[in-house]
Amino acid sequence: MKKTCRIDVTSTRYFHVADKLPSFCFEEEEWEDGEADDYGVNEDFPVKSSSTSTLTAYGLFTREKDGSWRVSYEDSEITGMKGCMTTFCLAPTGMLILLRRGELRTCMAFERGARHLCDYGTENGFPPVVVHTHRLESDLNEAGGRLFVEYSLEIRGTRAEHNELLIEITAR
Repeated sequence: MKKTCRIDVTSTRYFHVADKLPSFCFEEEEWEDGEADDYGVNEDFPVKSSSTSTLTAYGLFTREKDGSWRVSYEDSEITGMKGCMTTFCLAPTGMLILLRRGELRTCMAFERGARHLCDYGTENGFPPVVVHTHRLESDLNEAGGRLFVEYSLEIRGTRAEHNELLIEITAR
């Protein structure tokens, strides 16, 4: 199954440190067992700022032979990713992969309760980014549906931001 679709993406970012990290590498921060599970927007890690962006795009929605769902669209200047093709792939195991190809290249893995070292392309290079997924929900079907992921990022060993990403797909 391959269909054209409308994709509505809402991304909210809660920054815990300065919006732009210095280019030098921070010291690694050790976490106690289970401590990362509670990391998020709370009094222990106050939010310094936040931003929300929304994007409506049109692309392709596909059900692969292995049972995975794939949605692809061309990103825009609204997200700061103009010139990139963005693809989300939800595997039958429940893992969500984000791939961006173009001027900036990104590969991020989201798996509830897990931490993954990922490549996140920026104008300043590829800092080591750890993605810790708190929630991952999906109700995708042949008509479309929703993907929701709540996750935290560590950049160069420093807790940087907490994000919520909602992707709503309407197949045509």
